[in-house]
Amino acid sequence: MLSVIIPSADGADPLQRLLAALVPAAVDGLVRDVLLVGAADAACDQLCEDSGVVRAGDMTAAARSARSDRILVLPASVRLAHDWQDAMKRHLGRAPVGGVLPGQADGLAERLRGAAYGVLTTRERILEAGEGATIASLRRDLGRMAARIR
Repeated sequence: MLSVIIPSADGADPLQRLLAALVPAAVDGLVRDVLLVGAADAACDQLCEDSGVVRAGDMTAAARSARSDRILVLPASVRLAHDWQDAMKRHLGRAPVGGVLPGQADGLAERLRGAAYGVLTTRERILEAGEGATIASLRRDLGRMAARIR
């Protein structure tokens, strides 16, 4: 149902935590594939190889390689809520594309500046945005009234 694109890895630890949170969704069939964009260290490369994560040079290459037209873009640092899969399934049932998946804030500093978030979009929107596509630019494209996936 979804492909997941991770724009970059901030080291192996955040990437490993995110991939572990995605495993149940892959088993359930919600996540079809995971792609990592950009350069990564040797530990991230090994983690990608061990877990079947596809490497891509940029967001457009990742979007072209994705197995699904619906794409969830997640930063490696996002902490997904325990019920994110159910929220995503409900959202897809109501509105098949577009939305913001809020992450969980970890501590006061993150609550004040805002927790990391993911963006549900389409392959077409990423390709239209071109090589400069980022989570922030995809979020702006959704507009101020973007649905929050809860």
